[in-house]
Amino acid sequence: EGRGGGGAPAGAGREGAARFSLINEPEPVAIADENLDGRVSLEEWRHATTRRFTALDKAKTGRLTLAALSGKVPPAASK
Repeated sequence: EGRGGGGAPAGAGREGAARFSLINEPEPVAIADENLDGRVSLEEWRHATTRRFTALDKAKTGRLTLAALSGKVPPAASK
């Protein structure tokens, strides 16, 4: 007989950093490289952070609060 609740483990279906993130992006720095030149410029990074913020700001308030993100916070990584 198996142990546990039978549910999927925390982060299941996600790879890399996405297992510990609010957004499913396994390689958040690499994905910011819009022109695929192997470097992330300040402009590319600003685009990526704006896109991520917009994705998390579901209420379109222009700010993120812990209350607004409740239920989206990834479970603590098991040691």
